[in-house]
Amino acid sequence: MRQECVDWVEKPFSLTRQCELLSLHKSGLYYQPQGESEDNLRLMRKIDEHYLKTPFAGYRMMSDLLRRDGETVNEKRVRRLIRWMGLVAIYPKPDLSKASKAHKKYPYLLRNRIINGVNQVWSSDITYIPMKNGFLYLVAVMDGPAHPVHRRSGRVVTYSPGSCLIVWRAVFA
Repeated sequence: MRQECVDWVEKPFSLTRQCELLSLHKSGLYYQPQGESEDNLRLMRKIDEHYLKTPFAGYRMMSDLLRRDGETVNEKRVRRLIRWMGLVAIYPKPDLSKASKAHKKYPYLLRNRIINGVNQVWSSDITYIPMKNGFLYLVAVMDGPAHPVHRRSGRVVTYSPGSCLIVWRAVFA
């Protein structure tokens, strides 16, 4: 960042001149960004819990849900926190299924393709995890054949916790 280029010790130029040369505002040198308060983090955790149960709730309904929990909040604060968290209420939007003329249509490249080795098909997923002091995005990138769905005795076994044990016993027993 340009703020790091300012020389506070030797000062070859005055701070004002250094800021002019770096196209910085002098007030920006002293600003220390503050994180969210503990109260806001606690509210964000509650908003996240409610959002997982009622993803269709907007900021008004979310404010009502928080008030039922005994929180003293106004709608502007809840709206700001919801926007900062990147949450959007899920509801049918108008013309949702209409394709845009400007959007390029990509072909499905795996149709009629036999996948029999590693590094042929990759998939990814991203999930949002609330943490004690904030939030975390977990990203997983997987090689397709490295995590196949196993077929045993005519039934499909997927990777739920119970079925993992079935596969583990079948492989290692």
